[in-house]
Amino acid sequence: MKMTGKLVLIAVFMLTLPLAAMADGDHGKKMDMDHGSMKGMDHDKMKGMDHGDMKSMGHDGMKMDGDMIMLGNDSDEGVKAMAHAKVYDQAGRDALAKMGMNSTHHLMLMFTDEKTGKPVTEGKVAVKVKHEGGEESKPVMLMAMKMGMGTGFGGDISLPEKGEYEIKVGTRLADGKKRQFKFEIEVK
Repeated sequence: MKMTGKLVLIAVFMLTLPLAAMADGDHGKKMDMDHGSMKGMDHDKMKGMDHGDMKSMGHDGMKMDGDMIMLGNDSDEGVKAMAHAKVYDQAGRDALAKMGMNSTHHLMLMFTDEKTGKPVTEGKVAVKVKHEGGEESKPVMLMAMKMGMGTGFGGDISLPEKGEYEIKVGTRLADGKKRQFKFEIEVK
């Protein structure tokens, strides 16, 4: 097996560990994943897993490698959400498929309090995906994660067909209020 394939398998395994931890029924705990401190893993060799290097919620100072797709910003009741998705390359998809997962994209969301400008990093976040003219998917819970760009929420989604998708984000963040955000993505 090529070194890149092994590294992708290791990275996918590391990303799925929190899912196994959630199986114990304690879905309310924040799960911190510090992607910057995964010892022994060379993220430069795993382009399909690189979350980029974003220094702020804005677009300034942002570096995105590979197939990173900015989905934009949306606001609801004083909270701004910024979303982007990373497209898994074929090797990443194949590795996920071997583990029974059909994910095509890694979705990442960051939230900011619009009054203070401070990141909102606590709470629960779930997404539903709907292909144009199709039915809405079951909700996918996103996990709190530390990424190169800061702390946000991330998880894998499946966008298997070409066309437009709507991503509905439902949250109950630290203040306990329910909020909804919408984003669109096109698969070519």
